[in-house]
Amino acid sequence: MKNISTLCFCAQITTIISTIAVILAKPNMKRIWNRVREF
Repeated sequence: MKNISTLCFCAQITTIISTIAVILAKPNMKRIWNRVREF
């Protein structure tokens, strides 16, 4: 049970971080996409 709750907690943190990243990245989206395409 402890492992499952830890996984859920990690998933929540990941979701929050990615949401913040999207909000911060919106003005820079085109630049980020260009960088992603270079990789």
